[in-house]
Order: sequence, then C-alpha cells, then structure tokens
Amino acid sequence: VGYYIRVGGVLRAEGTEDQPILFTAENTENLWGCIAFADTSTDWNEAESAGSVLKHCILEYAGNKQENGDAAFGGAVIRCNSASPLIANNIIRYSTGGGIWVSGGVQRILTNLIHETAYGIALSSDGALVENNYIINTGQGIYLGPNTDTTEIKNNTIINTLSNADGACFSINLFHHEPPTAIVVTGNDIVNAAGKAIVISAEAPDANDILRFSSNRLENTGEDFSVYLHNWQRADADPVGLHLVGPGEIDLSLNRRSLPAQQRALNRFRAAAADQHQAEHCQRQRYRHGLL
Repeated sequence: VGYYIRVGGVLRAEGTEDQPILFTAENTENLWGCIAFADTSTDWNEAESAGSVLKHCILEYAGNKQENGDAAFGGAVIRCNSASPLIANNIIRYSTGGGIWVSGGVQRILTNLIHETAYGIALSSDGALVENNYIINTGQGIYLGPNTDTTEIKNNTIINTLSNADGACFSINLFHHEPPTAIVVTGNDIVNAAGKAIVISAEAPDANDILRFSSNRLENTGEDFSVYLHNWQRADADPVGLHLVGPGEIDLSLNRRSLPAQQRALNRFRAAAADQHQAEHCQRQRYRHGLL
C-alpha cells in the first residue's frame, strides 16, 4: 500500500543545500505513495514568502498506487490537485510512478533533479513556470496536457535513453482555449537516445494554443524523428510528420557536441543551483542587517 501525505493546509518542508529533508521508504522494496497537495492547501505566495513549499528535499522510493484508496493519492512522488505549492531545489528519484504530477493550479517548478522515475513532470495547469530542472532517465521527460494560461518551459535539461512513442523527452499536446494559451518552450538542452525525441500533437481539430518552441538545443542519437508533429492543425488522424503547418514556430540547434551532453547539462544545473543559493544568502544578509 502506498501510504501518502495529504496536505489540506500548509506544508513547509524547507531544508538546506547541506542538510536536505529526506522523505524515503523504510523498506525500499515496499514503496510509499506521495505528497499530495489538495485544493484546500495554502498556495505559495512569492511576494510574502508564505504558503506550501517543498525546498531542498530528497524524495525517493515513492509513487506507489493505492490498492483500495483514492487514485488521486498515488502514481507520482508529488501530486498537485488544483494546488500551487513552490517546488524547488529538490531531488526526486527512484519512483515507480512519475516525479511531479499536476492538475490545475499555478505552478513554479524550479531547479529540481528528477531521475529514475516513470516520467519527470506531467503538467496540466492554470499557468506555470518550469525552469532549470534536470531530468534524466525517466520514461518520459515532460508531458504537457491542457494548460489554460501562459506556460513557460525554459532552461531545463532532459536526457533520455528510453523510447516513448509519445515523445521520450517532450510530449506537447495542444488544445482549444479561449483565449488561446501561450506555451513557450525555450532554451532547453534535450538529449535523446531512443525513439521520437519530441512529439507535438494537436489534440483537437480546432486546437489554437500558441506554441513557441525556440532556441532549444537537441542532440538526437536515436534512429527516429527528432521532432514529430502529429495531427498538426488537421481534423483527421493522419500524422503530419515534420512539416510545420499553422501557427507557431520550431527553432532548434541540432547536435551540438562541443562538450559531452550530460556533463554540459549537469554543469548548467549546478550553476543554476549555485546562483539561487547565492541569491538566498544575499537575502538573508539583507534581513540580518535590517535592509528588508
């Protein structure tokens, strides 16, 4: 049974870089469930630095589904059900389910390391910033479902060696919204070794989400498509292959090999984490000296 933590109020789990908070299983052969933020939980307020937060935590050996309980409390390490916690600077690993699963809420998912999970991040939100995350060896990197407000996926690193017909690194699904949702995917390092690296699909005949897929670096060593566009602005089910038709832009830099991809990506992840650590240190100093 995947025992879980259900958050209906405020959860502040804030470790430090040197002393992270550990959520793990007593027996690694019997995984626990998840931390599930319900719609009654207190959302993160960036201006007031208040609300629910998971920061500098290690979450491992989780994702177990409920045998007889609510299906909303299993299948991923962190679940957000119309909830908006801050999820930053965590290590999420060794999950039989996914890393982070989101349905609703406005999300900030920043500088997390996710590996050895069924997928990295599955996102169907009311707006999101997913930035500087490092996702490696998951069944799928990032899945984008219906997102109803501006969604930014930027400066992440996704390295995948597992094939997935729906996109090993990215599965981007476009829907019809009024007004149209802006989906911005930019500045990401994408390394794929099996199957289709990126699949972009129009999930409705009148899909009008505005996709900006630009300035991403893709290294595809597999033998399948780098970018596969399915049902692109069509009413029928025929795949469109690599032909871009309709609104949006595709801009990729392919096969940059000046530095081994995994090392280059890890360097950038460490640099982003160091920058955030320095910013937090400066803020603490300003508080200490009465400047804030």
